[in-house]
Amino acid sequence: MTGRQQLTRRASELLEAVDFLPKELERMYSTKVGTTMVGGHSYGAPSAIMAANGAAEDSRIAGLILHDPALGMGYGMLPPNGAKSKIPSVTYTSDEYNKAKVRYGDTTLHVRGAYHGNFVDAPLWAPSVVMRTLSLLIPAAGPSSPVEVHEQLSESASEFIRNKNPASPTVQSGKLFEFIA
Repeated sequence: MTGRQQLTRRASELLEAVDFLPKELERMYSTKVGTTMVGGHSYGAPSAIMAANGAAEDSRIAGLILHDPALGMGYGMLPPNGAKSKIPSVTYTSDEYNKAKVRYGDTTLHVRGAYHGNFVDAPLWAPSVVMRTLSLLIPAAGPSSPVEVHEQLSESASEFIRNKNPASPTVQSGKLFEFIA
């Protein structure tokens, strides 16, 4: 499969999951699923962007949350850097991605002191000496506290899920956040 075919397939699978999972959860647990959002980190972001922008008007997708989106991996099928999404969206960028001026959607927030690897869980459980040493080779963990980075990301994303407004002061309130666009 070519890269373009793989990306299209992943976006289609996300749309299938958005359609199937809420119904299945409602059936299994006799509950109502509210807001459904899609998101992605790094190479997962292009498929989330394609799914969100390709979703039908009656789709359950209410928003898009991106962490250090690898927009260059869109094989020419994504909107250009800095484009707006057809649904509300918030993008969080690391020091490296901010320096490269990666922007997408309604709001881009630079997470100061975070490296690309801070958006995954490894900095939370690996000894800091390992992460700092690894960061000499790859952007594994920035100088900000991994716990603080994850707490502020989760609080911001939770607020976005609640109010669906990426411009909300509560979405942008983390002390590590720098509003970019």
